[in-house]
Amino acid sequence: MSDKSSTALAATAGLAAGAALYALMQKFGTTSASAPIHPSTAAPPRPTFAAATEVAACDSLSACGTMLICTQNLAVSGANQVALNIVEGHVWRGNVVLLSPSNGPFAKEFADLGVAVWIGELDQLLRRVTDVRLAICNTIMTAHLVNALHEARIPSMWILHEWWPDDMLVTELTKRNDKNTTPEVVRKALDVCRRTVCVCQAQHDLYKPTNGAVTYVGVPEP
Repeated sequence: MSDKSSTALAATAGLAAGAALYALMQKFGTTSASAPIHPSTAAPPRPTFAAATEVAACDSLSACGTMLICTQNLAVSGANQVALNIVEGHVWRGNVVLLSPSNGPFAKEFADLGVAVWIGELDQLLRRVTDVRLAICNTIMTAHLVNALHEARIPSMWILHEWWPDDMLVTELTKRNDKNTTPEVVRKALDVCRRTVCVCQAQHDLYKPTNGAVTYVGVPEP
């Protein structure tokens, strides 16, 4: 075969291959353009949860994660003794962290029971401890923490010890130089708290919490 014939044959083969490649690109290009685009898979509906009656009646909560206890201070007081009694009762099987804005003698009492004591602000604590499942707020001066926990979607229980109508509330908070708590803050906390614990029925009638319960306190008869 002459050189001219070989060159012509190669050129013909090249043209044929190019035409075939062009036809193939046209075919797949058209198919891709017209292919349906499927929507992303939708998330399944959230299942409903109903706690078994055995769990609801259990004296201790076998739960993982951290329980947070919020106090107004760590002074020696009856209110802090109530929080200490809760820890001593071992109602929570996970970690326990206590938050207080200031240090005090009761810090050692909690630490001796294995509680991690954090002196500072709630937002700082939540950035460090990311598995808080439940909070117990102690005294009316932690109302702002109840509201902050609600915003963070952390359920809380709030133990009230005081008998302070609005006017007395302002007076008592002024005496303590408390800048965080106002009647408006308290009213919001009474509305959003998952469980507000009052120490008597008269206190419950005074504050009228949305989700209130009465747990009587006192000294048992001898």
